[in-house]
Amino acid sequence: KGFRERHQSNEVVLSMMQVYMLAVQFHMKRLENLCINYLEASVNHKNVLVALKNASQLKLFFIKEFCLRFIIKDATYNQIVMSKEFETLDQPLMVEIIRRRQTPQLRSLQEDARSETGPTIHDDLRYFLRNGAEFADISLVLEGTPIPSHKAVLAARSSYFEGMVRSFCPPDNKVIVSIGEMVPSRQSFDSLLRYIYYGDVVMP
Repeated sequence: KGFRERHQSNEVVLSMMQVYMLAVQFHMKRLENLCINYLEASVNHKNVLVALKNASQLKLFFIKEFCLRFIIKDATYNQIVMSKEFETLDQPLMVEIIRRRQTPQLRSLQEDARSETGPTIHDDLRYFLRNGAEFADISLVLEGTPIPSHKAVLAARSSYFEGMVRSFCPPDNKVIVSIGEMVPSRQSFDSLLRYIYYGDVVMP
């Protein structure tokens, strides 16, 4: 049981490192920080050497630094360096651990992270509503004025638009906006779109 739990723990930590790599690759700062938080909470004396080895191999220097700082803590150092796992480490990592022990210091990964956390999904979709015309695949036409919009967002947030996209979307992807015979004002329709895209509840 203990081996299985340790293996699962190691697998999860490695998986999160891979998610972290993807977040860095695709410039998703908020996801980076979520991965850092998770790893910081998940690394312990049983899996830190595996995490260190993987971080070193994957060139995740930020995470490697945290693992090194964790290992050299007074509370964990002796237990870790006396373990069988320590004996399997590559010599350069062993040397690095021993050298780091000379100047012990542990800080949160977050203390080294840049203060910016990146935009939230709310921020991204608000920006997308205002500036996403390049990626628009449908136009909502209000009193002759086309409003560039996005089928996926509309369909995900409104059963009416979902049904329209699935069944009766016009071939030219231009939809005349009306409520029966009434055409809503631009102000009220903008309020609807803000709610659809990012949940804004401020009414005009």
